[in-house]
Amino acid sequence: MKPFLDQETRKKVKFVYSNDKESQKIMAEVFDMEELDSAFGGKNPATFEYNSYAERMQEDDKKMGSLHSSTNSLLESAEKEANGADSDASSEASFYSGTDSPKHEDGEHSIAKKSG
Repeated sequence: MKPFLDQETRKKVKFVYSNDKESQKIMAEVFDMEELDSAFGGKNPATFEYNSYAERMQEDDKKMGSLHSSTNSLLESAEKEANGADSDASSEASFYSGTDSPKHEDGEHSIAKKSG
């Protein structure tokens, strides 16, 4: 890791190793060694329980999935309500504006025929 650090940064960083006595002194100044996992040089024998963690994450995923689906339903309902019953007609009118509008024989989008 040291080769990747700027020289000034290297001066500020202390690299510690769990099996080095000097490193253990530095770590004891910063961490409660009784609480620090043994994998990092501490005295806490706690281990990472993959299956327990996976179960909790699956439960969270289910909660988030139901949250997202209920949020989407609320948004869709609000959008439909905001557009009202004439949403098709108003969408068509806003889509066809100006000279791009289709030629209707009667109605607001009709174009007068040129006599010639």
